[in-house]
Amino acid sequence: MKYFLVIALLALAAARPDGGERRPKPDGGDRRPKPKPERSDVIVKLDRFHNATQGQTYQFQFGVAGMAPLDESKVHLLKVERGVRRPVFKKTDFDITLKTLTEEEMKGDCPLNKGDDQAEEGDKDDRPKPTHAIIGSVSITSVSCVDQGPYLV
Repeated sequence: MKYFLVIALLALAAARPDGGERRPKPDGGDRRPKPKPERSDVIVKLDRFHNATQGQTYQFQFGVAGMAPLDESKVHLLKVERGVRRPVFKKTDFDITLKTLTEEEMKGDCPLNKGDDQAEEGDKDDRPKPTHAIIGSVSITSVSCVDQGPYLV
């Protein structure tokens, strides 16, 4: 009976449609190609690091650009704080002024255009050109230790 069971298992393994291979082929074989990630419809430009002195007034700008018209009511500046299981996003009490720009206004002196010189020539042609933008100006009257930390636009 033991021999019959062993022979039956060997017959099943030999009859597998993939030829008995359990691991995928190194060249990819018949696996589906990986999908390419889609580009985001919205681009956010902001300096990664800001340095402010305690008790002083601090100002900075950020920009949100996109291909479709943007809504100012959906642009927020949130502070990222540590939660019990996941990060907690809290609204800030900073003075934020937003200004919507059209494609014609973006061609002039726009804060979103700075920093494009660092990109390679091949990347410039491949990137989509935004047609709408919102420029935000943030003002903090008195910076304190509570204000330091990561923020999300």
